[in-house]
Amino acid sequence: MRVLFFLFCVQLAFAQDVSHDIHGRIITMEDGVASGLPYASLQWIDGVGFTADSLGDFSVKRSANSHLVVSYVGYATDTIKYEHQDPWIITLEVDNLLSEATVSHRQRGTSISTTNSIKTELLSVKELRKAACCNLSESFETNPSVDVSFSDAVTGNKEIKMLGLAGRYSLVTREGMPVFRGYGSLYGMSYIPGSWVNGIQISKGAGTVVNGYESMSGQINIELLKPEKKPPALVNFYANQGGRVEANLHLQQKISESTTTLLLVHGSMRKLNNDRNKDLFLDMPLAEQINVLNRWKYASGDWRVQVGAQYVNDKKNAGQFENENQGYQVALNTQKTDVWTKIGYLFPNNVNQTIGLQVAGLVFDQHGHYGVNKQKAFQKSIYGNLIFESILGNTMHKYKLGLSVVHDDIEESLDTLFYHQKRTIPGAFAEYNWTPTTNFSIIAGLRNDWLGNQAVFLPRIHLRYELTEKTIARLSAGKGMRHGLLLGDRAGLAATSRKWLVDFEGLKQPEVAWNYGLNLTQNFNLDYREGYVSFDFYRTDFIQKMVTDVETFGVAAIYPLSGKSFSNSFQIEMTYEVIKRLDAKIAYRYFDIKTDFKEKGLLLNPLSANHRGFLNLGYETKKRKKAPRWSVDLTTQWIGTKRIPDAIGLVKEELTAPSYFQFHGQVTAKIGKRFQVYIGGENLANYRQEDPIIGAENPFGKNFDSSLIWGPIFGRSFYLGMRY
Repeated sequence: MRVLFFLFCVQLAFAQDVSHDIHGRIITMEDGVASGLPYASLQWIDGVGFTADSLGDFSVKRSANSHLVVSYVGYATDTIKYEHQDPWIITLEVDNLLSEATVSHRQRGTSISTTNSIKTELLSVKELRKAACCNLSESFETNPSVDVSFSDAVTGNKEIKMLGLAGRYSLVTREGMPVFRGYGSLYGMSYIPGSWVNGIQISKGAGTVVNGYESMSGQINIELLKPEKKPPALVNFYANQGGRVEANLHLQQKISESTTTLLLVHGSMRKLNNDRNKDLFLDMPLAEQINVLNRWKYASGDWRVQVGAQYVNDKKNAGQFENENQGYQVALNTQKTDVWTKIGYLFPNNVNQTIGLQVAGLVFDQHGHYGVNKQKAFQKSIYGNLIFESILGNTMHKYKLGLSVVHDDIEESLDTLFYHQKRTIPGAFAEYNWTPTTNFSIIAGLRNDWLGNQAVFLPRIHLRYELTEKTIARLSAGKGMRHGLLLGDRAGLAATSRKWLVDFEGLKQPEVAWNYGLNLTQNFNLDYREGYVSFDFYRTDFIQKMVTDVETFGVAAIYPLSGKSFSNSFQIEMTYEVIKRLDAKIAYRYFDIKTDFKEKGLLLNPLSANHRGFLNLGYETKKRKKAPRWSVDLTTQWIGTKRIPDAIGLVKEELTAPSYFQFHGQVTAKIGKRFQVYIGGENLANYRQEDPIIGAENPFGKNFDSSLIWGPIFGRSFYLGMRY
C-alpha cells in the first residue's frame, strides 16, 4: 500500500506537467504487422543522442533542430523530420544494401540507455571484438562492471562477479529468458562462444519482476545472433600460445518469406601440457568441446514463433600430468541439452498490446572424479513464463501481467556427500511503467512466488529523473531470492582435502536479499566529442544466506547466516573520445563486502579486493578505399590487495595477497568488407600467482588446497585469429 500511495502522490505532482514532450516508437513492418525495435539509437542532428527502451518506445524533449537520425543494427539508417505527430511512429526498413548505407555517426562499443528507468549498459559487437572473447565468460575483459576470475587452480573454471558478489547472485538471461540456472549458472557462460553474441545488456541491482525472482545483484542479458539479420555465413578461427584452438561456423538459410533458420557450430580443444611453475600440475586443463545451436524464426500475420536447441559435449582432464597412474587426476565429462521456444501474438487492432509465452527445458549431466573422489551432477529443469502487455489509455501508462513456473530436479554428489533437491515454484507478477514526461519515469513491480504453502512477495521499484538534458539520476530497490546448490555453488572446493561440514536443513531454505541502488549519469560534449561520467552506489543486504566458511584449517563449513552479510559497491566511470577515433574508458571501484562467520565474527569476504582500477584505450584508423582499416585496443586492470584465509593452520596473523596490474592488448586489421585478422596478448606483464596450489607436492595429504586463488594462474599468452 505504501508503494501505491507513493505512486499516487508522484502522479499528482506530475499531473500538471504533461507538457509538450514527444512520445513515439521505433518499429519495423513484417507481413503488415508492426513490431518494436528494442534499444534503437536516435540522435537529433547536431544534438544529443538517446536510446529507445526494450519495446522500441522513446520519450524526448523537442530539439531546436527538427531532424532526427534513427538507426538499428541490420536496418537502414534514416533521417526524419518531426512534424508534430503524437505519437510519433517511425518505421525502419531492413537494410539489404549495406554497401550503400551512409554512416551518420560512429558506433560506440558501450553506451548507457538514457530513457530506461533501469540503468542499462549496452555492449555491442564492436565492444566484444576488442578482445579475444572466446566465450561469454571472457567477454567482459573490456568492461569494468563485471569481474571474471578462476574458481580454482586445477579445473580452469571461470566465474563472474557483479557488485563484488559471486555470479550466482546475478540473473543471467538469454534474450529475456533465465536459462542459466543451477549448473547452467556455473558452466552456461562458457558454453556461449563470443562469436555467437550479438549484444549484451548489463543492469545492476534488482531487475524487473518479469524475468524471474532470482535477480539479486544484477542482470546480464545475452542477445544471440538472429536468423533474419545476419549474413549467410561466417567462419572464425582462433589459436593461442597455451595450445587452445577454436573454430566457429555460422550458416543462415531463408526457408520461405516467413521462416528463417540459423545454425551455429563451435569446436575447441586444448592438447598442450602447460606447467610454467613446475608444480607438476597442469596450469590449464586439457579439453575438447563440441557445441551446436540451431534456431528458427517464423513470422506471419500476427504471430511470431522462435524455436531453438543447443547441445554441448565437453570433456576436461586436469591435475598431475606425470605419473598419471598414481598422481592426482581430475576428469569432468559434461553433456548439456537445452531447448526453448517463444510464441508471441500481436493484437491486430492495437500495436501496443501483445501476449507471449516462453518455455525452456534443460538436461545437464556431468560425471567424473577429483582424485579418488567420484563426482556427479544431474539436473532437469523446466521454465515457463506467460506475459501480457498493454497500455492504459496511452503509452505513458504501460503494464505487464503474467504467470510463471519453475521446476528443478537436481542431484549432486562428491564422494560420500550427496544432495538432492526437487521443487516446483509457481509465480505471478504485475509491473507498471509510468512515463508522464521525458524527465521522469517509474517502473514498479511485484512478484508472488509459492514455496510449498509459503508465499514469498518480492517487490521492486526503479525511478528515473532527468535533472537536466544531460544529467540523469536513477534510484532502485528490490528483493530477490534463489535456491542454492551444495557443490555447484562451491565447485572450487572440490579440488581440496578439506572436510565438508554441511547444514543440510539450512540448505533447503532459499537465499534472500534486498538491493538498493543509486546511479547518476552525466553526458557531455567537449570539443564536439561525446562522453559520459557515471557514478554508482549499490548495497546488498542478505536476509537469508548459506555461508561458505573456509576460515578454519582443513574444513569447509556450510551453514545458514546468523549475523550480517552485506556488500557495498561504489563505481565511478568515464568514457570520452579523447581525439578523433581514440576512445578512452576509465573506472575506479571500491567494494566493502563482509560476512559474519561463526568462529571469527564479521570479516571481509576472503579473496575479494576492496579496490580496483580500469583503463581501456581503443583507436581506429580512418576508413580508406583499398587499404586495411586498423584498430588497436589496450586494457589495463589494477586489482588491490585481498584477504587470504589461513589454509595451513600455522599462521598467527592475517595473510594479504599483493595488489597487481594486468595488461591486455589486441590489434585488428579489417581487410575489405568481410575479412578480419586479429592478434593479441593477455596478461602481457606475465604476472601470476607463483604457487596457486597449496600442498601440490602431496595432493592426497591434509594440506592440499587449490581454491585460494587471488591472482592469474596462467602467465603471458599470445593469440591469433581470423573471421570471414
